[in-house]
This record gives sequence, C-alpha cells and structure tokens, in this order.
Amino acid sequence: MPFMCHQKWRASTYETHAPDQDSIDLKRFSGSSNISAGEPVFASAGGTVVEAHGTNAESPPYGSVVTIDHGDGWKTQYVHLDDSLSVKKDDKVVRGQKIGSVGGQIEIFGTKNAHLHYVQLKNGNAVRVTFNGVAIGVHAGAKKPDGSYPTENLISANCPTGITAKSDGEKEASATCKEGAGVRARVTCVLPHTGAVSTKRGPWVGAKATSKAKCSGGQVATSAGYEIS
Repeated sequence: MPFMCHQKWRASTYETHAPDQDSIDLKRFSGSSNISAGEPVFASAGGTVVEAHGTNAESPPYGSVVTIDHGDGWKTQYVHLDDSLSVKKDDKVVRGQKIGSVGGQIEIFGTKNAHLHYVQLKNGNAVRVTFNGVAIGVHAGAKKPDGSYPTENLISANCPTGITAKSDGEKEASATCKEGAGVRARVTCVLPHTGAVSTKRGPWVGAKATSKAKCSGGQVATSAGYEIS
C-alpha cells in the first residue's frame, strides 16, 4: 500500500470513477472523522517517476498527480496530492519512498473530501488493485444490485527493511531504511546532575530519508536505537 507500515485505510469506488471502477479512493479515519489530509504517501513499488505535477491552481482544487513506471507495462498513479511533492519527473524511487502528502483542500463534486485516488495500471488500463499478492474486494466486478460497491478496510504492509541505526555516542541518534516506510530514531537521555531520564524520538520516515533524535540541553545519551510504526 502507498502508506506507512500498519496504517489502516478504507478503500472505496463508485460508478463513474475514472478511469474506471478498478480505481480506488483511500481514506484514513479516526472514529468517524476523516484524517487523511496531510498524511504522507509512499511509493507502492520501485520505479521511475514519469509524471509529477501540481493542479491545485485549478478551481475547484484537484490536487497534484504522480505516476510511477515499474516496468513490464505496470504503473501506479497517485492523485489528489498536496502540491508540495517530494519527487519530480525522471526520479528513480524505491518502495516506501515518500512522494508527497494527501491534499487538504481537494474538492470533489462540490465537497472538500481529502483522500488518495490510487490506480494500478497494466499497459495503460486500470486493473483490480492487488496489495501484497492479495486482490482487494473493491473493484469493478464487485458492483452490487443497487449499483453501489463495497468498501474494505486495509492495513499497510509497506514496512521498512534494511534498517540502519547510528549514534554519535553523545547526544544524537539516526535511523534510515532501504525500502518501506515507518521507521524513526529513538534516544534515551539522562541529565547527569539529577539523574532524570527521558526518551526523545525522531519523525517517522520512509526509504531514503533519515530520522534523527537528539538529547537537549545538558543531557547525555545512554542508549540509542529505532522504532517501527
């Protein structure tokens, strides 16, 4: 999935979905609240960026688009992103590398409704989405008698691999991963004259990015490592 390891997103589609009903909309919820806006989006697989451009200047705002060519006729497309993209055309990306974030001002059918429009394409045609070798239940062939389509809650397995953690032995720790998304640095800090202990954590990152955590003030590091989302 194009999201951080272990995140849960709801997939849906509808009758006039473009390019067809095998395209899916992905939303993240907290209770009944849509919290998709601003969530980072990561490459589903490695490849070459063949399209990366902003469209938020349009009225109503539509969001930016990124398309990645994975070879053998396969592409993935990510739509309704914020205009602050993390990649540009011709970039080489790996699985789990951040490409952008879900746009917060997207307006669809007259309603602000933050989500990621996601498509898997084979030879230019949308196909039923498969994550981790499993075809999802939301697709063109799943149309119900009333004309609606099912929804499905999906949990990302785009988890970090090839993790490297480092420490300067004094104040700072860092963590990176070769592929996947959802790793952060962690450092345990102590204030020598009081013995007070605290833990500092860096931001969650995906492949090719570095998470850093640093002790503050007169603190010194006693141990360092990393965490997975």
